[in-house]
Amino acid sequence: MQVIAEGVESLEHGNLLLKLGCEQGQGYGIARPMPADQLPEWVHRWKAAPSWIGQQPVETQSLPLLYAEVEHRRWVIEVEQWLSGKGSCVPALDHHLCKVGIWIDNEAHSHFGHCANFPCLVGVHRDLHNLVNQAVSMHANGEPEAALLLPQIRQQRDLFLAELRALAG
Repeated sequence: MQVIAEGVESLEHGNLLLKLGCEQGQGYGIARPMPADQLPEWVHRWKAAPSWIGQQPVETQSLPLLYAEVEHRRWVIEVEQWLSGKGSCVPALDHHLCKVGIWIDNEAHSHFGHCANFPCLVGVHRDLHNLVNQAVSMHANGEPEAALLLPQIRQQRDLFLAELRALAG
């Protein structure tokens, strides 16, 4: 069955869909709505994003890594929203209790624990949670400096994602 993704919002979203094997989509990340008479010209001019070209679906055994990436990104977004006053509750702060931490402690440890970079992945994940705990504590105490930790949180997120991708080989 051919799948067409609805609501592709960003290049990153498109990359994820391509990794899942979905090669067709529509949404603001591809084009804004347009009058029908503009469609032929748009089709003629459109070029895929460079990061989409040659993107291959992940191997079945690596799908849990992709799921962990998505879950991790979601968790960081929840943290950012809470710190900016837009979130309703604090995400799981204990690095063993978030969904990715549970996955690391169980499935990932048994499947990837032998990989050289696995201990680094675990350490980066723990360090990110420690940083978020610090930011949440500062925010709870009314310290506006908590927002200054967001760039470090994003940097730590990116380090974790790089370690996660390294596990895929």
